[in-house]
Amino acid sequence: MNIDYPASGNTLADPENASSRVPAVPAPWNLTGRGFMVLYKFNREFFNEKAFLPPDEGITPAGGLGALMIADYASSDAGPYSELLFIPGKVHVNGGRWHRITKIYVSTMDSVLNGRKNWAIPKELAEFHFSKRNDLEKIEVAASGGTFFQMEIKVAGPRFPVSTKLLPFPLLQGKQGSYLQTNFSGRGRGRLALIRSLQSNQKYFPDLSAARPLIAVSIDPFNILFPPASEIDAP
Repeated sequence: MNIDYPASGNTLADPENASSRVPAVPAPWNLTGRGFMVLYKFNREFFNEKAFLPPDEGITPAGGLGALMIADYASSDAGPYSELLFIPGKVHVNGGRWHRITKIYVSTMDSVLNGRKNWAIPKELAEFHFSKRNDLEKIEVAASGGTFFQMEIKVAGPRFPVSTKLLPFPLLQGKQGSYLQTNFSGRGRGRLALIRSLQSNQKYFPDLSAARPLIAVSIDPFNILFPPASEIDAP
């Protein structure tokens, strides 16, 4: 499988120019849809070289599970949209151990701007394409005219309940002195999945081609609640 990398830039539009046209949608958000979650255990080398951690904030790895997540939201308070995100695992920041979204793309500017404002999630804009044949699904994500992420994944097996009560991801986003902490919650129906192929351009999204997943799960349907964030002062 070939992948066409974007020629330049990593967004489809300038958020600053769009901000006056996008209505504010404060938290909480209730979201429904379907998606995939792939869990990993990354080593320190991956954290240092591929995880998109800010180099000037003294953030260091703290173990825990990392995740690749893909969502196709049928509904949200900001309307339907698609999403690709990466969490490298827990990190030491602000005197605690937190999960942190270090790279995330969504398909609408409403989600980009409101996600940044509500939770300090560093969303960027991209185009998404989902295609499905039987139990094999292909997801492609593109920006600036080129595809930078492709995954083919096959779903099989019986359904089982999935909940963040069993696998919580407490988030701490933002920069030193202006952190926002969020505990989102969700539940749905899962099925095991097998990644048939995965390619991404490290310039735009972590290169996971050599990483071995611990487990991949298709979740369809799901419900997620993103509450208002809490401000946390730097120590």
